[in-house]
Amino acid sequence: MKKVLDFTKSYTFCNYFDMGIEADVLAWEFGYGFDLRSLALPQLAGPIEWLANLELRVSRILSHVNLGNEQNRREALIAPYGRRYCGVQRCAVANGIYG
Repeated sequence: MKKVLDFTKSYTFCNYFDMGIEADVLAWEFGYGFDLRSLALPQLAGPIEWLANLELRVSRILSHVNLGNEQNRREALIAPYGRRYCGVQRCAVANGIYG
């Protein structure tokens, strides 16, 4: 693979996004690999009824989305969870569960 970065130059975090370099290429530039997979994060004690359906919907669109820019990643991977979480929290506050 051909090098795309000039290590005699200084780059800011935003420069990497502005250059349009794919995540796997950028990782390779620094001697790392890149793997797209789900992470095992800490879990709540109780079930989250809506989570499995949301994960399925997000996973179905991943093969159709170019994750090479920040906006696509934000809209495809983060926004669906954020919207759902905010909706759940609003219901919890309205029903007096919190506060």
